[in-house]
Amino acid sequence: MGDITALGYVGLTGPVEEWQEIADILGLQTATPSTPSEARFRVDERAWRIAVQAGEPGIGYIGWEVGSRAALARVRDKLGAAGFAVESDSGLARARGVLDVFTCRDPSGFRLEFFYGAEVSSAPFTSPTGARFITSSGGRTLGLGHVVMFVDDVQATSDLYMRLLEFQPSDSIIHGAMGATFAHINPRH
Repeated sequence: MGDITALGYVGLTGPVEEWQEIADILGLQTATPSTPSEARFRVDERAWRIAVQAGEPGIGYIGWEVGSRAALARVRDKLGAAGFAVESDSGLARARGVLDVFTCRDPSGFRLEFFYGAEVSSAPFTSPTGARFITSSGGRTLGLGHVVMFVDDVQATSDLYMRLLEFQPSDSIIHGAMGATFAHINPRH
């Protein structure tokens, strides 16, 4: 496996009020601060894992976690050498509650954020429904379960995630002209 250790967080776009209702049903805890234009949710000891910003429904950003500043530099260098435009922003790191972060876009335009050092909340996670989310096992961070992306260029996307970022294939589903490829970066599917 490579330097990426987990799917650390996701930022979605959509109707914030509806997502608040969905979060209550799923047992997500509302993180602070949350506003009418952005809500953040907790599933574990992290300050947040899921954010929803007002807008048309979609994926705003995907946060991939690495274990150290050195690992972050290796991923940044690897993406830059492969021709991806990488951008660092200390303001974004503060906004995300991480020690360092950089961004780039995948071949279908999804915003990817690579980070390390996520903020841990001083308050315990309390699900409104009593739900328990598994984001670690045996002292190892597993992160969130999965993200589903519909992509324009399957080969270029596969090259990025499987070859360059060293995700491992889990399985594939082919149904007529439609297909799905599943990959993992840690023991979680």
